[in-house]
Amino acid sequence: HRPVSSEVGLFETCLAYLNSLLKTYTETAEVFSETHVERLFLFSVIWSYGGILYNEKDQLKFSALLKSLTNSIPDDDPKCSVFDYYVDESGEWDVWQNRIVGGLNSHTDLTGHTFVDTADTVRSEALVELALTAKRSVIFNGPHGAGKTTLCNNFLDNRALNFGKIETVKHIVLNGHSSSSTLHQFMQVNFHHRQGYSYGPKNGKVMNLFIDDLHLPLRSHTAKQQCGFHEYLRQLMDSKGMFNLAKPNEWCAVEDLTIFATLANDHGSCMELDP
Repeated sequence: HRPVSSEVGLFETCLAYLNSLLKTYTETAEVFSETHVERLFLFSVIWSYGGILYNEKDQLKFSALLKSLTNSIPDDDPKCSVFDYYVDESGEWDVWQNRIVGGLNSHTDLTGHTFVDTADTVRSEALVELALTAKRSVIFNGPHGAGKTTLCNNFLDNRALNFGKIETVKHIVLNGHSSSSTLHQFMQVNFHHRQGYSYGPKNGKVMNLFIDDLHLPLRSHTAKQQCGFHEYLRQLMDSKGMFNLAKPNEWCAVEDLTIFATLANDHGSCMELDP
């Protein structure tokens, strides 16, 4: 399964990441140098354009290309690609491994499960945090058993614990009977009228919606219902709204919604989701 991203969408994501980083670093950095801004821009390019590459071979090609175009990326360790670095508060490049304080961290959730931090999980959580700040939806793409659901649940559980007064978390698990009606009914139950034609979560909160196991079925007769779900979801993300089925032609604008999803890429199908 390969989600397709349009060039416009990638560019918008890159600018959203850069804008979010500039706002974040403004709170900690005393002076913004031209080099600092350039590195933040390169970091945004890496994780907007390069972030959709899940094949290691493609990632290495992307890394080599980017290193050939600029001297602002570390090139002293041939074993490290551009995906191994981030920009710290001082504007310097550093490896993700150094963000693991004390070498190895672990914490146990309320159900007794232990989550051990690694360079990969620290990087993923930092990038999801960046996407959330930039108000961009997130999809975790990878094989079964890679820990996509665990990572997302851990991140959202921490958000609920630390920001429960202003954020709420909801889950949808897809199955063979999921359709556009499934998503529409969920929206009707959990989103409430605010003013005019605007709808949002209760009490003015922000909703983080987690859709687990977002399969992309083939466009066949037996898959029409699930395709309807995904097309409805795409409309919700692209147009930030939905039609009121009780009142034909009435458009409802949806506010304060960020979507997180997981997608396994080893179902033996290469269907592409429209950008």
